[in-house]
Amino acid sequence: MSTVHTSYTLINKARNLGDQDAWNEIFNFYQKYIHSLLYNIGLPQHDIEDVSQLAMIQLTKHIDKYDAERGRFRTWLSTMVKRIGYTSYQKQSNTNKTIERYRKSTEPSSNNRTQELDTKIRLEWEEFVYKKALHRIKSSFPDDALLIFELGMEGLAVDKIVARSGYSKSSVYTIRARVKKSLTEEIRHIIKEYDI
Repeated sequence: MSTVHTSYTLINKARNLGDQDAWNEIFNFYQKYIHSLLYNIGLPQHDIEDVSQLAMIQLTKHIDKYDAERGRFRTWLSTMVKRIGYTSYQKQSNTNKTIERYRKSTEPSSNNRTQELDTKIRLEWEEFVYKKALHRIKSSFPDDALLIFELGMEGLAVDKIVARSGYSKSSVYTIRARVKKSLTEEIRHIIKEYDI
């Protein structure tokens, strides 16, 4: 098949008449050329066949846009194939980067940054569970009982809590123990509820 034949007669048949034989001839003639273009832009060998098929589909959709007066068919085809190849290469590259990023984030690592992130996530989760549990038990205790518990959790000495609250030392211990027990049970319920 000559280039002149390809540029005029065959392309016009494929464009104007939808001639299946003409399309088969175009596909057979340009298939190796398209593979070569895709290989030269750096597309991995295992992707070349798929992208080549995509190029052929685009060719069938856009062959009517080819203008022989503006240049040779091979130049027009090369531009289209390279554009599709580069787009596919970029998508593949971005996909690989995304997969690699997430794969690395799930691997155990001694990287301090990863450990810091894991620690931060764990601490945020624990704070969420604690606050949710405290909110749920709030209605079961008077405000001063929750205050006594919180002051104890902050490390305030029992004598100072007694002075601040007006409760006896034994009452402070009892209140703290009751709130702690209730809070611990509620934390367990939340953990079970969220199936963790």
